Amino acid sequence: MNSGQNDIRTQAEMAHTCRGTINLATAHIDTEDACNIVLSSGGRTYHLKASTEVERQKWVTALELAKAKAIRMMNDQSGKARSRLVYLCALL
Repeated sequence: MNSGQNDIRTQAEMAHTCRGTINLATAHIDTEDACNIVLSSGGRTYHLKASTEVERQKWVTALELAKAKAIRMMNDQSGKARSRLVYLCALL
């Protein structure tokens, strides 16, 4: 989670170094100590380490905001699907 320039990767590099994905909408975000974050979802757990407590808090805040957005998007899609179903039923 170090934000140094050496951590920037191209998509090709990410294909070889990516360790998986996590669904933020269902993720549990927790902190272990001053610098460590634990992300868990769907049986997968990722342990992340920030350089400082301040950096860890910035990451936690960003992850929580992204999670809230993922939940909103999931709910919006669910609502649109229900609306389409109601519309289709009305047409029948």
